[in-house]
Amino acid sequence: MRVSQFCAILFLVSAFQVSTLQAAVEGELEISDAAYSGDITIDGSAVKGVHFTGASTASGQVQATESGWFNAGGDVLVSGGMNISSGKVLTFNSTTQGTPGAGMVTLTGNNASSAGGITIDAGTVKGVIPQGSSSDTYKPLGTGTVTINQGGTFLWTNTATSKTGGDSGGDITNTITGTGTLRLEIGKTYGNSSYGLNTKLSDFTGTLELANFTRLYWSGSTTELNKVGTIMVESGAELWTGSLPA
Repeated sequence: MRVSQFCAILFLVSAFQVSTLQAAVEGELEISDAAYSGDITIDGSAVKGVHFTGASTASGQVQATESGWFNAGGDVLVSGGMNISSGKVLTFNSTTQGTPGAGMVTLTGNNASSAGGITIDAGTVKGVIPQGSSSDTYKPLGTGTVTINQGGTFLWTNTATSKTGGDSGGDITNTITGTGTLRLEIGKTYGNSSYGLNTKLSDFTGTLELANFTRLYWSGSTTELNKVGTIMVESGAELWTGSLPA
């Protein structure tokens, strides 16, 4: 762990040594552990952001009480949960703060209590709805707005392998905006529902990708759909608008 020379020394139970940060990344917590179990608190003073230097699993709690950054030098699995305070924003793979990174950050926990926003500058943030769960109550990205900047990707994955009723598969409950890429995937061999995008896209002008067996049913007004810059429908995927076929 590295702590800025301008900050008080933090005493944490971990395998890291305390050293001095470069001034350019003052307040950045650097983690090189492939299996990091400690909690991470981005408070805007002692820790302003975190940088994983390579592939890692973070099984502790990631909490942001102030806006900050989470940069990944490799693929990082965040399984321990995330909580961003209301009114604050956590930027993934920031292009302006901290040590650059463009890895994939996978969020698998139920972060329903996280009310803050998420911005994706580069790389990919993947939200996973696990088998047996519903997006009505299981929210890997919390409840705040997701802003996808150009160069960033938000990957929404439902890994359920069986339907429990209806044609449900994990509606997106976050407001989505930006100019980057929104990619929908499904880990099963039948179609999916509307994802709620007709009420959740807000001036999104980037690229919408429908992968593998994803079925996107767009109900109601197509005003927001018409703002999307590019729509890519891959083999086996479907995009329906208007009334569902009989």
